Amino acid sequence: MSKSKKILYGLCALVLVFTCCASALVRGQIADATDESTQQQLQISPTDNHNIKLNPGDHYSGSYHVQNIGTQTVRFKVSAGHFYVENGSYNRIYDQPGTYTQMANWITFNMDEANIAPNGDIEVRYTINVPADVPAGGQYAALYTQIVDQSDDTGSVGVKPVYRLAYLLYAQVNGDTRATGSISDNDISGIFLNPPITATAKIKNTGNIHGELTDVIEVYSAFSNEEVYSNAKNPATTTILPETEYDSSVAWEGAPIFGIFKVKHTVELFGQKSVTEKIVLVCPLWLMIIIAVVIVGLVTWIIMRARERKKHGKKSKDEKEA
Repeated sequence: MSKSKKILYGLCALVLVFTCCASALVRGQIADATDESTQQQLQISPTDNHNIKLNPGDHYSGSYHVQNIGTQTVRFKVSAGHFYVENGSYNRIYDQPGTYTQMANWITFNMDEANIAPNGDIEVRYTINVPADVPAGGQYAALYTQIVDQSDDTGSVGVKPVYRLAYLLYAQVNGDTRATGSISDNDISGIFLNPPITATAKIKNTGNIHGELTDVIEVYSAFSNEEVYSNAKNPATTTILPETEYDSSVAWEGAPIFGIFKVKHTVELFGQKSVTEKIVLVCPLWLMIIIAVVIVGLVTWIIMRARERKKHGKKSKDEKEA
């Protein structure tokens, strides 16, 4: 067997080993991706109210429903608390007072506690009593529905909190309001080693009211320009609170493990729009290694073949001259 054939067979065996290892890794990742769910006894409906308009000195009334989806009668209590978000991640912050969370102190309820039977539905009514001297701008609060247990682990009588659900209120006090913000670092990576294809941007609300961010990603074939994915009809939305920054991200979760696409990302807040486009390659690392090995192998094989032919040609010429 010639030396070039040995090299070629060796490269083929190496590619086969890489492929088998990658397949085993993918199967292992899928097998470990289990989803365990937990059952809750109560739920609330709806879960938020984004459209509250307030005037200083006025009163606003609203309601939500508490529903028992368990099999036992449950006692719950209601209360109001502060609600805001962390910069960047936008993780929710509860029970932390601030300029934009004063509304929790203005809220009263039509009840303190109640029992709810299985499949029961109770309407909780609340009133926002707005002070006359409150400044204009956004105000945010959480209305808690908290399950209480009337016995501890030893069986003695008492009140022990179990968990609480939050109904979120987003309000705007009318007056001198500012709807201003900025969008920066609108970006799409050029290479993804694994799906999904993700587009990101940095959002800043510099005003004193909240606004709705819309995030649209459109994906086209790089060769035919045919649309393969778009969320334009149902864009990702996030409520951006006053004087906060948000690391926005939107993704095409169903992207294949390999492909070349043209991706367009559009972000809009308070009428400002930012658009970016980029050609994107999706290719897993193991496939990149295989392709590199194949290319190096072919180049090596071509060089070896050329050297053998040159050597064989020189030998034949020497034999003729002899």
